Amino acid sequence: MNETPPRYHIARQRHLGKALDGLQASGRLDWTWRYGPKATAHYLIRAGHGEVQDFETRDAEKLVQFLFDAMGVTWKPMPYTGYRPQEAEVVS
Repeated sequence: MNETPPRYHIARQRHLGKALDGLQASGRLDWTWRYGPKATAHYLIRAGHGEVQDFETRDAEKLVQFLFDAMGVTWKPMPYTGYRPQEAEVVS
């Protein structure tokens, strides 16, 4: 059974996707994504000339945050469900 991801998960995936797009535009990585079992997002990321690695959302967020930190840029993942005021701040 393929479930539709909740609205929060879609917003989280978009937020991460925008960050990955920015890193790709700067030449730091290449990426694509797919849905795995139970509508779980998987991010296929190649940093530099390395191998493509399969990341689930949380691990992809950690990688993106590490790369932005190395560039001196502040980036935060979408806050977890229940933090609605912060969610609006991160999405904007």
